[in-house]
Amino acid sequence: MIERRRLGPAVSELPVVGLGTWRVFDIPPSSQRDADDVVDAAFRAGVRVIDSSPMYGRAEAVVSAALAGGRREEMFVATKVWTASVAEAQAHYRRQLAWFGGGRPRLDPETRALVARLAG
Repeated sequence: MIERRRLGPAVSELPVVGLGTWRVFDIPPSSQRDADDVVDAAFRAGVRVIDSSPMYGRAEAVVSAALAGGRREEMFVATKVWTASVAEAQAHYRRQLAWFGGGRPRLDPETRALVARLAG
């Protein structure tokens, strides 16, 4: 059993071990099944946190596909917005919501206000 800890007021508890995707999920679509298998194994082990980023190549798209089929609601996806402009940030955010926004983003009120401002 993986230890769990409280993460702020918006999230009850999360496992302290997560699945990082940097350098390992920047794979071609033909290798998607490999990523699916990794996510399945991590899920069976109790992992419920996945870290990704648009800076990790195709990782966000790969994670999104691996979580398709109902598992998204059981996972906490931590990702980032890394851009040179507000317009690019808004585009990243919209793309991330399309990939991971099946549920309500788990944000504290201050972060929610910032995201609303970025989303335009």
